[in-house]
Amino acid sequence: MQAIDADLDLAALLEEQLSANESELKSTPHPDNASYLFGELPILMLQFKSSPDNRIADKIFQSIEKNNTQPARELMWGTAGSMLCASFLHKWTSENRWQEIFLRQAERMLSEWEKIDGVGYLWSPDLYGRERKYLGPVHGFTGNVIPLIEGRELLGNRTYEDICSKVIETVVNTATTNEKHANWVAVFEESRPNQDSESCTALSWSSGDCYRPKQIASGYRYPI
Repeated sequence: MQAIDADLDLAALLEEQLSANESELKSTPHPDNASYLFGELPILMLQFKSSPDNRIADKIFQSIEKNNTQPARELMWGTAGSMLCASFLHKWTSENRWQEIFLRQAERMLSEWEKIDGVGYLWSPDLYGRERKYLGPVHGFTGNVIPLIEGRELLGNRTYEDICSKVIETVVNTATTNEKHANWVAVFEESRPNQDSESCTALSWSSGDCYRPKQIASGYRYPI
């Protein structure tokens, strides 16, 4: 295990990463979206956190704006991720523009929250050429709820309480339970509403076989 180089030039390193990501992002599945996990946005966030500067903040805002018109998608590639960034910037700067863009993207994402009778409310993100009702934190329901929890003060009490009611309904109705445990499949299929997830044992952040949405129950917070 090596020690961190005390002479590391973080600013130069992040600039190098920005240049490298500019070309690499073009080969990703969704290059036109602002991404919380790929491309320039996470690097710009690191730059601003290490050295707050209005010019960097403007670049972050311009990157987040891309998702005003791109498909909403999810945390990794879409609106949920850019909303999370906007909520962080609002906390760090208290500038109104971050709340405004957060609310604009939240309204758009919530408008695509589909009601399923007897189940709750799920999204069907346009992802990798398919539309599926993912439940997990990276691609689906749980990931889209995270910025709504993080930005609850920006939403207002009435909107947030309505969201909480829908989240609880969905979490309860999509669970497979026994006397002691609950589990959830990675993808909800309306043709198989009572899917068996008893064989799922591992917590998965991505779209593996199953996951447990403990992040929602604990009000999970994403660090920067």
